Amino acid sequence: ALEDACHHRGPAGARRDHRWAEDGGVCGQGLSCRLVVDRDDSIYAVIVISVVLDANVLVAAVRSGGGAARQIVRGCLIGAYEPLFGPVLLAEYEYAILSSRISANLASERERRELLAALVSVGRWVNVYCLWRPNLHHGVDNPLVEMAVSGGATAIVTYNVRDLATGELLFPSVRVLRPTALLRDYPCLP
Repeated sequence: ALEDACHHRGPAGARRDHRWAEDGGVCGQGLSCRLVVDRDDSIYAVIVISVVLDANVLVAAVRSGGGAARQIVRGCLIGAYEPLFGPVLLAEYEYAILSSRISANLASERERRELLAALVSVGRWVNVYCLWRPNLHHGVDNPLVEMAVSGGATAIVTYNVRDLATGELLFPSVRVLRPTALLRDYPCLP
């Protein structure tokens, strides 16, 4: 991922062709990740990988003691990944994480609400304006692909890889990965 940022360095390592943090820190070169750059930064930019997390990853993060899903949520909270949200996805998160299927012994409802609020506070809201549908086998998965394409996400992170890879419309720029594959391909450094 660091090689992708090399277009931000001109002669002698000086920065060029990017936007400042006040402008949202978005790279003008069309990368599918977000560059957070401030005027006082060094010549290197920090690349934050934009991801769409499926609700099953969020539930697994609460249920697991330290698995890949929890590591990805931690990565979002420390700024290594940028979760993308929209109204449909946020409603799905609320339903999944506040469900009675998650035992209060694992996390109280208050703790789960705090986790969701923290995740939303570090994420980016994306409005989806499109006249197409990916037409996945399970229609409830369509918003994940729509969010990823509209937000320029690098990956959709899910345990449901098979169903998300079978749409009528395919988007090669958006990878569909299991949590372990995301950590392998885009490591979240502590």
